[in-house]
Amino acid sequence: MLVIGGSEIAHYLAEVASTVDFQVFVCDPREEYKAAWRAKGARWVDGMPDDAVVAFRPDGHSVILTVSHDPKLDDMALMEALRSDAFYVGAVGSARTSAERRMRLAEFDLTPQQVARLRVQQYGPSHPEVATVHNNLAVVEQRRGRLEPAREHLQRALEVWTKTLGPEHPQIGVVHGNLGLVEKALGHRAAAIEHFEQELSFEAPPKRLADTKLELARLLWEDPATRVRARTLAEESAAGYGQAEALDDQAEVEAWLREHPLVAR
Repeated sequence: MLVIGGSEIAHYLAEVASTVDFQVFVCDPREEYKAAWRAKGARWVDGMPDDAVVAFRPDGHSVILTVSHDPKLDDMALMEALRSDAFYVGAVGSARTSAERRMRLAEFDLTPQQVARLRVQQYGPSHPEVATVHNNLAVVEQRRGRLEPAREHLQRALEVWTKTLGPEHPQIGVVHGNLGLVEKALGHRAAAIEHFEQELSFEAPPKRLADTKLELARLLWEDPATRVRARTLAEESAAGYGQAEALDDQAEVEAWLREHPLVAR
């Protein structure tokens, strides 16, 4: 994958793409963007975007994306990319920006068929796919240890999916569970419990439910008043792991249960 532009979205693209085994190359001739680049696992390509595309030698397995938000840089890359064998050539921008871009490209030495190859993402801020992006960015931020931004992305994903998919969609439960993990890592016990409780009200695969019940059991155990329910959840978690044939996880929960007996008062 070749990304043109070292913008903030390029950082996230590089992080996410590397998790699915893309080799990521980034080109931006602006020195300030090169100095600020921080995404690990991506190779920086010096020079101008059109030269970078040619040197990249795109083939049928290549992806080229322009995200510099500078028409001069993006257009230079797209002129070469749309002539290449890359299987996906994409850009970001509003409907107006995209229309203007296509008009400019049509004035260059490109055929209408080549211009038509350009894929453009024009999702509005409340499109379900935008929520998917927020959810994926939250995963990246969490891996970086940036928990507050991760929580913000998950809250935005929850807001959009609740509005577009409905409050009872299973994806809502998944986001609650992810928010529970982030709140727990932040030390926000009450908020984490609330999100885990919310997730348990949704249908989910046995292992996912077992994971959530165990997380909730551990938090509830901290309060003597909720230890009976904590043990019940842990027992249900062990059974769920058994149903999912996650035997190592089941053994871990059974060990936890032995280490946390209820003591008569």
